[in-house]
Amino acid sequence: GVPDPGAASTAPAARKLSAIARQMERQDDCDQEAAALSAREQALAASLAAVEFGTWFEFRRDGSRPRQRLKLCWYSPVSGNYMFVNSAGVKSAVKSLREMLHGLNDGTIVILEREQSGLFERATAAVLLRLKRH
Repeated sequence: GVPDPGAASTAPAARKLSAIARQMERQDDCDQEAAALSAREQALAASLAAVEFGTWFEFRRDGSRPRQRLKLCWYSPVSGNYMFVNSAGVKSAVKSLREMLHGLNDGTIVILEREQSGLFERATAAVLLRLKRH
């Protein structure tokens, strides 16, 4: 047969979604009180599986602490954990799949956008910004 050109781009998301499903099963096995995923949580898990590395998230907290913008830099299919870095590239948070689903569901975690510019463009923009300030 003729290979599907769209299959290559959907394969990583499909693998991630499959890993998420396996992780959910393991978590449910460990926690008998865990309820089955609601339709909303299943939709959130599917959208989370499609998110690419480099995507920015906003973590909203109570009113006493500022919002935190972090970039997704890694996902572990084994543990189901997501690792986030700040704008300086420093590891700032690790969230489990459950934490991500709950945060996305209640609005305390928001998916912003995937970073479009490359390293060189960001570095050039930062230099220009500093030059304008001085």
